[in-house]
Amino acid sequence: MPTGPIFYDPKKKSYYQTLIKHITKSIKQDQTILPQLDEKERQCLHLVLKEYSNKDIGIRLNCSPSAVEKIIFNLRKKFNVKKNIGLVREALRHGFDDYF
Repeated sequence: MPTGPIFYDPKKKSYYQTLIKHITKSIKQDQTILPQLDEKERQCLHLVLKEYSNKDIGIRLNCSPSAVEKIIFNLRKKFNVKKNIGLVREALRHGFDDYF
């Protein structure tokens, strides 16, 4: 991989345009999930990232552990993951790292 400054090459204009479109599309896709989270989901996600148990999350959010499971289930669906580790990965990828 080359090191040093990167210069614009007019011969590769279509390559750069395609790359920019891809990056822009990727960023837009990453940001679309955030507005879909309601306040309870955001709070729950915050506590999942801090490794709280479902019971402790329920105490903090004033709901039952089964309600917490439902919230986490919905979060997994929204982030399109199967397990909590995937939820954590996607949350960090979407900018939730400020919760630590």
